[in-house]
Amino acid sequence: MALHTMSYMHSTSKLLVSIVILGVSCGLGGCKKRYVAPAPPPTDRPGTTAGYSDLCSGAKRSFTDAKQYSKHADGSPSKVVVFEKGIDDAKFDGWAQGHPTGMESWTTYTPDNAELTACVEAKPMEKDAFTCSYYGASVDIHSRDYHLRIIENATGQVLVDEKFTGDARTWSCPATVTGSKNWYVDYDKRLYGELFALQPAGTKPPKETTSALYAVCSGTPVPSAGKPGTTGATKVVYFNDEASSYSNRFPDGIEDAADEKDVASYTNVICVTAKPERKRQSCDFYDKTLELYDGEFEVVVREARTAKVVETKSFAGTAGYCPSSHRFGSARTKKWMSAIDPSFKEWAAKRVSPGA
Repeated sequence: MALHTMSYMHSTSKLLVSIVILGVSCGLGGCKKRYVAPAPPPTDRPGTTAGYSDLCSGAKRSFTDAKQYSKHADGSPSKVVVFEKGIDDAKFDGWAQGHPTGMESWTTYTPDNAELTACVEAKPMEKDAFTCSYYGASVDIHSRDYHLRIIENATGQVLVDEKFTGDARTWSCPATVTGSKNWYVDYDKRLYGELFALQPAGTKPPKETTSALYAVCSGTPVPSAGKPGTTGATKVVYFNDEASSYSNRFPDGIEDAADEKDVASYTNVICVTAKPERKRQSCDFYDKTLELYDGEFEVVVREARTAKVVETKSFAGTAGYCPSSHRFGSARTKKWMSAIDPSFKEWAAKRVSPGA
């Protein structure tokens, strides 16, 4: 619609007429074009947080008008939007927005506040790692592989690009179960650890229990654990072999050096995995057979808060003789090395300190 304005000025010497039509100004000296600023371009930011999934799919490289990522000086968290793919293959094959529990203060439903996007792609479930039995019922616990990317929304810069395994070995059987007979290890604990490293120094990590320390052996950080390099307790986690869940029964010479109630008391985790190599003899127990082996124990020391490997070492393992009794946890515990080289105890003692 054209805009018509007219103004009249009366004087004793002349009559001035000014007309402005669609950016053209006309007066006694003729008509001249007047500069009109163009309309601003649409904001380069999605209308809802769901739109940030374009960063995961590659449909868009960045959202230049998104809030800039920073470790806020006031300690407030840098907000993230989480997307999942392949978590429930039967229902949806694209990127669906996820809402991991315990991360409510880090996530947002407002696109204007989102600084980061986390893309978690799950691979098909692996073979059973172990079975939890419940008086006639059972649940198969599966390991699962994931690919995690954390992207800065405003620039498209990939801050984290990691492939990892939700390792069923680091799980314990739940007290009760409902629903599906097939469970898999979720990605949430690994996501917590990676996001926490991107948060300001004053951000509080999700509160975790000491049971979370088992997952450190599969490379999962526990942000609420003790600060690396400071005095603290050490958790010892033992695996009967590379496929079995962790065991509460240790061979001779290995012991859990601490039993603190607060996860913040722990600074290191020692992960011990038995590697049977040479069979010595078989021990029969009614309907089950225990096979005694010689071999090695692989030992890995990790920081509890970061899961960073700080030392690795191997110790000889021996079979001994057939015991008078043996507790069989599962089919995968039939191979047994009864003792670790005595030098392990002295070595571990130098890496274990009382709770802070």
